[in-house]
Amino acid sequence: MIWILILILCAIGICSAIDNNPEKPNHWLRISLFILLAFIIGIRHKVGIDYDVYVELFERPNSYRAGFVEPLWIWLNKTLAGLSYRPRMFFVVSAAYTMFAFYKGIEKDSRAFYISTLFFVLFGFYFETANTVRQCAAMGTLMWGYSYLVEKRWIPALLLGFLSINLHLSAIFGVILIAVSYIKINRWILFSLLMATMVFGSMLMEFAMNVMFPILGTINKYQYEVDQFDAGVSSGVLKYVYGVLGTIMIFACTDIREDRSEVLRLLNLTIYGLCVYNTFYVFQPARRLYTYGFMFSILLMPHFLSYFQPKVRYGVATVITAIFLFFLAKSNLEVAYNYDFIFL
Repeated sequence: MIWILILILCAIGICSAIDNNPEKPNHWLRISLFILLAFIIGIRHKVGIDYDVYVELFERPNSYRAGFVEPLWIWLNKTLAGLSYRPRMFFVVSAAYTMFAFYKGIEKDSRAFYISTLFFVLFGFYFETANTVRQCAAMGTLMWGYSYLVEKRWIPALLLGFLSINLHLSAIFGVILIAVSYIKINRWILFSLLMATMVFGSMLMEFAMNVMFPILGTINKYQYEVDQFDAGVSSGVLKYVYGVLGTIMIFACTDIREDRSEVLRLLNLTIYGLCVYNTFYVFQPARRLYTYGFMFSILLMPHFLSYFQPKVRYGVATVITAIFLFFLAKSNLEVAYNYDFIFL
């Protein structure tokens, strides 16, 4: 999918160059960019770890797999099937909604739309929507709801939080993270948490597996064993890259005075997400929970980069972009992108 990555990065660059007046943002251009993102993911064929599972759920909505899926998705599948659509429409609809939700979250709460969109891609969230379809829909919904929370518009925030949980039960964890992010925490404590999970992550994971995960078995959800999945990482370098980035963010963002409370909440969410990543590094199903916190880094990045003087800022942005572009390209190097347009 390297050529897809190049196409997307070019589209972001071109749109950013055209839409260069922050006083009068071109909303139609921004919407068109996310329509392109939704189109690329929506028409994919045989792309994504669980692609065949979602096809089976569409074609056999009463199969045993349906017992592990939230009722909202079963209803969607039955509705689309009742309208004589093929499984392709499920992927189009889910991709369209997920991109719409992320668009709303970024548009409403990012101080630099295209920087956040760029890191939405570079940090792997965009391509992950082809894998964890339901969870990514829940993630986008939570980010959208968070923007209303910032505005203190409680009703839409609560409704979107409720919707996210119905899209994927794990969104409960994301709701808890957002609530905890409002607690003020000293940056040295935040740094200590990050370092502790990097060093003692495996011990913490063993404790969580023995104490917490049996609960999932009682509610018949997400029953996995550690050896059912590989680490999902090749060399382990990304873990330390996250650690370095998180450390720099802690000591840079806690010195930012503009929009301070908002920056600190986003920082807390980002670091909490990295702590989850470090803890469940070798257990893929639980490690995926880190995205509920780390996804807010795409809103934090414009604040983080603004901390540096212009000459330093461009250098920092270039280095971060190059590093994560390398990891993203490496992870998608051997992934073939296929597509089809058969909806009926």
